[in-house]
Amino acid sequence: MSYKMIIIPEGSTLPEDLHSMFANGDDIIQKINACKDEAKIVSVNTRELQMLVEYRDLFDAEPVAIIGMQGAMYNTVWNTYVSTMERTTLDAFRTTLRDKNDDRSRAGTEAIVRPNKGERLARLQTAPVVTTTSAEPAAEEGDFTPE
Repeated sequence: MSYKMIIIPEGSTLPEDLHSMFANGDDIIQKINACKDEAKIVSVNTRELQMLVEYRDLFDAEPVAIIGMQGAMYNTVWNTYVSTMERTTLDAFRTTLRDKNDDRSRAGTEAIVRPNKGERLARLQTAPVVTTTSAEPAAEEGDFTPE
């Protein structure tokens, strides 16, 4: 299992269109655990960043740092640690998200417009026919039989 974290410095202003991807946590463990299933944006302080970089080999984490955010306090320690990981800008990150969404949309359209052979054959399958093996004809609901 891989943790996909997009990290931003604490105190930076996250644009409103990315708030749905933000994972808030009281401590670094909660922040990392929030990134278990899908990529999430988490804000980290300098000590948490040091832990992520120095002990990255202890857990399968793929941190990506967004650089150049408004309101962020970039210092020498932050820049030193972030230089060892993958970095992206806010605009490049949005472009990546848009490309992924476009690919998913195309795949969904293709599945409907051009289904594969298995999906086409599944549409042709009908319900099994039930036959009675009894020698007597089945009594219908409206039949009256004297005793």
